[in-house]
Amino acid sequence: MSVLPEVIESGGTAMMTALRPDPVQRNQIESGSRTASFMCWTCGSCDFECPVNIATGCLRPQKLVRVANLGFLTELLDSPEIWYCLT
Repeated sequence: MSVLPEVIESGGTAMMTALRPDPVQRNQIESGSRTASFMCWTCGSCDFECPVNIATGCLRPQKLVRVANLGFLTELLDSPEIWYCLT
């Protein structure tokens, strides 16, 4: 999953576009998942306690919550990580 700014060539110079959180998509994600993800303190304990992450090192719940909180729905749905765990 890539949520990095896009680099655009303009007149021989590279410029980065800013990522802008989408509050409408953020609300859709939150209501669809029935969570209060805005309450995340970004402490990272979910990464250290997640059994899938412990076993495989492939799932970072904190990253997924952050992407959801920013409202990056396309990036979230394009990520195979969201299907690693259904709890």
